Amino acid sequence: MFRRSRGARGGQDGHPSDATGKVPAPEPEAPQQPPPHARPSPAGAPAPNLVASYREAVRRAFGLIARGPDVEELDAALALEEEARLARELGTERADMIRRDVARAWWAETRTCPWCGEPGVLHDVELGGP
Repeated sequence: MFRRSRGARGGQDGHPSDATGKVPAPEPEAPQQPPPHARPSPAGAPAPNLVASYREAVRRAFGLIARGPDVEELDAALALEEEARLARELGTERADMIRRDVARAWWAETRTCPWCGEPGVLHDVELGGP
């Protein structure tokens, strides 16, 4: 412990005090910043990991569609449920935009329709198909 003489900044018992003898309240600690991965995204933007998760869920769904009738019903149901959950978190407009972007990339990579799995044809007018 430290001892200060009685006066404007010190009390008899060694605690800092003002001239009236009152001990001032401790100063609040500065709030700590969360790590970069936990910080909110700029106004209106979804968290990057949510977008990445949604992109992966859409690619998984397109992959199951491409496999056709060989897909287990439970696998398809779980994949679609996850895609729908993430789409709700993103919001309809943003999810649609991301889904179309993933569909373009899927078509460019696989040359199979992301919506029906048919090879060599794209069934989406907005993406350049018939």
